[in-house]
Formats: sequence, C-alpha cells, structure tokens
Amino acid sequence: MLSALICDPEPQTQNQEPSTACEALLAEYLDAACSLLFELLLLGHEASRCSSADNFLSVGWILRVLQPHPHLTSFIGYQAQQVVLVLSDPQESFLSPAQSVLLFQRCRLLLACMQHNNHLAQHLRSNFREEFRRVLRPRTVMTGTEKLPPHYPISQPTLRLVEQILSLHR
Repeated sequence: MLSALICDPEPQTQNQEPSTACEALLAEYLDAACSLLFELLLLGHEASRCSSADNFLSVGWILRVLQPHPHLTSFIGYQAQQVVLVLSDPQESFLSPAQSVLLFQRCRLLLACMQHNNHLAQHLRSNFREEFRRVLRPRTVMTGTEKLPPHYPISQPTLRLVEQILSLHR
C-alpha cells in the first residue's frame, strides 16, 4: 500500500504534450498522496512513542520500505518544489486554510525525510539548497509575503517546521 502512494510526478501520456486536465489530475493525486503519507508518518511517529520495542511501524520503517521505490526521490522532490512554489508565488498574498494545511503536511514530510533517511536528506540538500535558503525563511513566510496569516492556528507550527528544515538543511 505504501508503494502504491508514490508515483512519478511527471505526466505520462501517449501524446508528446500532456493535457492541462491530465496535469491537474496528477497534481490533485500528488496532493492527496502527500496528505495520506503525512497521516501514515504521523501514525508511525505516534507508534514509535509507545513503550513496545517490537513496534515495527515507525517513521524510519515507513521510509525504509519506500526507499527502493524508483520514483521516491522525484515524488519527494515534487513535494519540496511545491513548498518553494507556494511560498514564492507573488500572485497569492495568503494561503487558504486548506492550502495552509497542505503546506504544513508537506513541510512535515520533508522534515521526516531529512531526519530519518540519509538518501532523501542528501537529495533535498543537493537539489534544493538555493531554493530553501532563498524562500524558506520564517520571517518571509510569515510577514514579508503574508503567506501564513497569524490567525491561522496552523501558522506557528508550520513556521517551526520551516525553522527545523532550515537547521537540517545547512
């Protein structure tokens, strides 16, 4: 089931040029897959806090199971790119509540990858170093672009995730 979540974020079509509808469906799927993977990682995090040493469901275990998937790095790269795009888009002054939750989930997924999987951490550091340094600044996220309005309950937890990602990304 875990492997079925991950897919190549590049549209695979019979024609040379993917349709807008195909790209929109793929983006919707990738958003949903990120949200579901977030929930599974949250379950793994909670399970690892239990006292049972035999508990196999953990964040590290989930990421190890996914490690051999041929599209895992492109899937995680897509999620990172979406974080960068959302936070750097000058067209949108603030995120909707649903977009804010998805941003939180993506940031939590990226943080889990950086904390629990060396391969994914290295992939994110080498491919998104400049974007993270330029875009993922807590002050810019909160005040400069007003992407996360202070009255959203998820804004502060998201900013803490951004700070953690930046500290691991250096």
